[in-house]
Amino acid sequence: MAALLRAVLDAKRLATLQARAALRGYEVHAITGDRGEPMLVATRAAATHHLDSLDALERWLANLASEEDSNV
Repeated sequence: MAALLRAVLDAKRLATLQARAALRGYEVHAITGDRGEPMLVATRAAATHHLDSLDALERWLANLASEEDSNV
């Protein structure tokens, strides 16, 4: 039961982070890498960012937001 709850919470967290990325013009996809490891890919136009965890995605989005805020 705990594994199912964790999977649901991770799915919700991913959906939330995907929405935050979309507000900045990025699409985020959860994929399986060449070696079978899960990975996240954020894309916008020709820019592609590979991230290895939801925590890494969250940090990247926070950095992106702070960079955009400092350019205003």
